[in-house]
Amino acid sequence: MPFSPLLFVAVCAAAVPPLGTTVWVTLTAPNRFQQALRHCDFACSFMTYDAGNADFEFKLVSALDGTPLPAVSLQSINYPTYYVTHVADHPPAARIGIAAAPDATTASFTITASSDGSNVTIATHSAVPALKGALLTVGDAASGPCNTDPKRAPDAVLAAPHARGAQAFVLSTKAPSPGPSPSPAPAPPPVPAAVAVDASAVDHTIAEAVLGCHMDPGFGNDPMAWASTLIYGQGFPQNEPAKVKAWHDVSTAAGTASLDATVILNPAANAIPPGAPTLLLTKTGGDGLVGWGNRGIGGEGLVFEGGKDYEGYVVALAPAGGALLVALVDRNANATLASTTLTLAPSPAWQKVPFEGLTPSAGTSCVGIDFGSDPTIDCGPAPKQGQNPGIVCVRCGGEVQVGLTSVGSVHVGFVTVQPGAWGRFNGLPVLKSGTDMIQQMGFKSIRQGGSVSYSLAWKDWRGAPEQRAAMNHVWGPNLVAPWGPFELIDMANALGIKPIVTLATDTSPSAPPNPHNSAQDWADLVEYLYGDESTPWGAVRIHNDSHPAPFDIDTFELGSFPWNPAAKESTARMSTDPTPYAP
Repeated sequence: MPFSPLLFVAVCAAAVPPLGTTVWVTLTAPNRFQQALRHCDFACSFMTYDAGNADFEFKLVSALDGTPLPAVSLQSINYPTYYVTHVADHPPAARIGIAAAPDATTASFTITASSDGSNVTIATHSAVPALKGALLTVGDAASGPCNTDPKRAPDAVLAAPHARGAQAFVLSTKAPSPGPSPSPAPAPPPVPAAVAVDASAVDHTIAEAVLGCHMDPGFGNDPMAWASTLIYGQGFPQNEPAKVKAWHDVSTAAGTASLDATVILNPAANAIPPGAPTLLLTKTGGDGLVGWGNRGIGGEGLVFEGGKDYEGYVVALAPAGGALLVALVDRNANATLASTTLTLAPSPAWQKVPFEGLTPSAGTSCVGIDFGSDPTIDCGPAPKQGQNPGIVCVRCGGEVQVGLTSVGSVHVGFVTVQPGAWGRFNGLPVLKSGTDMIQQMGFKSIRQGGSVSYSLAWKDWRGAPEQRAAMNHVWGPNLVAPWGPFELIDMANALGIKPIVTLATDTSPSAPPNPHNSAQDWADLVEYLYGDESTPWGAVRIHNDSHPAPFDIDTFELGSFPWNPAAKESTARMSTDPTPYAP
């Protein structure tokens, strides 16, 4: 009896390696394929061991929730800031994966050795009642994203103790033997001794329009690649679903700055769509600013180029008049790079006040940051393959601020800031950097469409940006009112490439009824595109919307994807040339 404690310690020491050790969590059940825990694509599975793949390697560290040994946490070797934990975003609900900055209890486990020390069980500390004390085990499904053979790659899950499925593991400090090598691939066919290519002989020609790209205006990052405005959420959207809102309070003086959807507009001078909120700025005293700031999508920040001019306008309502500050700020350096004060005359009507020559004294820069490391920035979901260069999380210094520096009260309904002529393409509200990329890639067409096509009709996208119903549209969310089908057509025309636009059909069961999307509305669109000033809609385009020339487009899609029951007949071609793109 007096030797039992010593024997128990010896058994535990043999079964559970010391902290700081690299381990492999392998199944004890004998099988032809040596299976071990792997965090492929951040969703753990039990997969055939691949020698030298660090996805199978974990470090034993102190339990994140502070519980002493035999409690531990399992740290990824590939991604040292990630730990084995319950991941709710991978079905089923008890799925095991790895995550950065996980819940401490969910990422802590008690290791219990078997009586003979040959294996261990691994129980979670999760505070979720349904999971507390559940054991790491082999799931009944193989839903992992990196499974090459579902029969050999079951999910890693948490479950109550049961006789079915493997719940016994070995924490090995030596890499297991790799599984058997796959069967060799069949030999490739012999390569011809010589191949002759005659580039002058053309046996078939495809339409250039096939060589194009697609953009979906339902996702705010898509139009922001081309729209010249730097402001995301120019019309102060209400009930914006994003985790990091388009605008945030930067006030340093006494007063309030908040959304107000109750302002009564004068219909004769309506510059903001009915129902859209405004930013109500009220300064009651003190030095400093009462205002809001905009750092672009997800609050990642803006890039200003030093010594180059920026311009834009503000739409405001100031019955008693006022002075509105617009500033370009480097939040990293805590410095104002450029500013201008707009004088608002006393008026019961909305005023559109332009400004130009806003020239930053210095440029702003960006640095890469880890996903989730800055709560003021939302980079979207972490990339599934770690720090994938295709998905970047950055913090940039630039910020646009709008506010009051003197006592008063002003409604702000719309704000836009864009580069001067140096940064725009062909005098359009289009970023030159975006069109440079289109030209370098050799696109011959651009299709603008997607699911958002069902939620707005074309009339919502015409006219001055601050008057568009699209301004307060939140889908995806799309908060970029100045970018719609007509901006795309103008850009494509100037580039000499083919525009293709998808518009709503309201034939999808998921589409809400749209009273402005009838056969008559489509007829109105034809007249708006091509009519002269003798036609009602041609006159609207020319005089109201300042577009004297007809729009050059001959292809529209009636609905996106196969949701239109008449999918085979879903393209309306409007052209005087019956075969403009025949091979």
